[in-house]
Amino acid sequence: MNLFKMILSMALSFLLCNFVGAQTVGEYVQQAEGKARTGDIEAAITVMEKAIEEFPNDPTAHAWLGGYLGQSAGESDDMMIKAARSGKAFEHLDKAVALDSLHVMARFFRGLMGVMVPAFLGKLDRGIGDLNTVLDIAEAEPKSVPDDIVIQTYNLLGTGYSKKGQKDEAKKVWTEVVRRAPDSDMAREAQSQLKKLTSELPQQRIEDEGVPKKSRGDLDAAIDYIEKGAPEKAVELLEKVMAAEPTNAKAKAWLGLACASLAGEGYDERIATDTDLRTNSALEGYQTVDEAVAMAPDDPEIRFLRGMLGAQLPSFMEKTDQAIDDLKTVIETASSDELKSKALYALGSAYHRKGLSVWEELITSYPESEAVQMVFEEMTPQESTIDISHYPGPIVVVRFAIGFETELQPQTAVWVEDEGKNFVKTLYVSGFSGHVGASQIVLTKWAEASDFETDATTGASIAAGWHSYIWDATDHDGRGVQDGTYTINVEVHHWPSMEYQLASAPIDVGGPERVSKVKVGDLIPFLEVRYVPVKSER
Repeated sequence: MNLFKMILSMALSFLLCNFVGAQTVGEYVQQAEGKARTGDIEAAITVMEKAIEEFPNDPTAHAWLGGYLGQSAGESDDMMIKAARSGKAFEHLDKAVALDSLHVMARFFRGLMGVMVPAFLGKLDRGIGDLNTVLDIAEAEPKSVPDDIVIQTYNLLGTGYSKKGQKDEAKKVWTEVVRRAPDSDMAREAQSQLKKLTSELPQQRIEDEGVPKKSRGDLDAAIDYIEKGAPEKAVELLEKVMAAEPTNAKAKAWLGLACASLAGEGYDERIATDTDLRTNSALEGYQTVDEAVAMAPDDPEIRFLRGMLGAQLPSFMEKTDQAIDDLKTVIETASSDELKSKALYALGSAYHRKGLSVWEELITSYPESEAVQMVFEEMTPQESTIDISHYPGPIVVVRFAIGFETELQPQTAVWVEDEGKNFVKTLYVSGFSGHVGASQIVLTKWAEASDFETDATTGASIAAGWHSYIWDATDHDGRGVQDGTYTINVEVHHWPSMEYQLASAPIDVGGPERVSKVKVGDLIPFLEVRYVPVKSER
């Protein structure tokens, strides 16, 4: 995490040269960096907090405050401070991305933190996604992202892929670091990592051949795999340990956690034949951890594992209350400050999930009540902007807000239809709906229009907040569309509350720049569609 110090300084000149908008925010950042360079990171944080007070909806202010909080977390030896500062850093970086999904430094800082924090926090996949977004922006408009940031992005992706056990991907991005900056310190570090990956291959073959190791060594190696985001390898090792030592409660607990982690790795084509696959896998993993607690009820680490897992499961699985009890017990009895700090973090997640479930029950049971409107008003995100300067055009910019947060992120689809209501292209669809197909139709309008054509845009479900997508005026086969009137559709479905909304906005493609805005309801409080012609026409 100390990497933040170098990168914050490196990015400052980029901000000052390219900042567009309230120059006062740029001045705040410059003042904060002056404090940080003298080693006074707390003063830098204070400066950016003042910037947030004056410009509460400025993504740059939130991005840099998140960056300094991340640096502070990395430099602290106090686990309580480290956990608290990391949480606050993610809050501000999430806010920055919600305000502007293509904000380079917000994506970069959040990606950096995502691959650097422990894998059990669940930020690794999103961190890798953020870093790849930075590279996508750089590819679309090379001058929009400094070369140093691009190289560091490749370097961080190497760390992220390595933690997930994706060695081939790690090799590709670290090789790119060496190619782009052959004489740099980063290149030398990348070369070291590449050698390490190569040297690990013989050992991996030995493990695959089943050469026995001491159980304790297998358990340590399995925990390391879990923390690096490679649960499938952990399961193999832990099953060996349990075969040799059926009463090893700690190994059983970690086996349950690893199995549950496999359930959370995303949707694929298997979901079409078994829609309960992930739910059942998660419950089976929890049951295994539950059995481990019965074997060693006074072991705080095992109680923590059950509490942490229970805090991550949706409340309809009825594990949240047990998780809260487990985590409180750990906080009261554990001798390790590190374990206590992790338990505090997980306890906060459990209470947050419980609160969201209460609000979801409210809108389901009393949809017309004043209290429901109070919930929607509190959750409605602030309007954001998007930087399209690096897109040559013609493009259609789609911006919309999801106005309600629940435990489970909603299923969402964004697609284009022509004037005759014929399907043109899917811009985004949530992973479950994209893979489940006709087995369980949740997004009915998208399914009817697209016949489940995803255009390779299936992705992780998106949360409440602002989201932006770019349509490049091509159809699902990549061919440019003719000038005319098109409709952008956004469909959102929450489960298990079954709250649903569809928003549609027409837009004329061809000719001068145009904007179409609609306000539908509380679930999709805003949709804006903007046609931007080629830059030479503006």
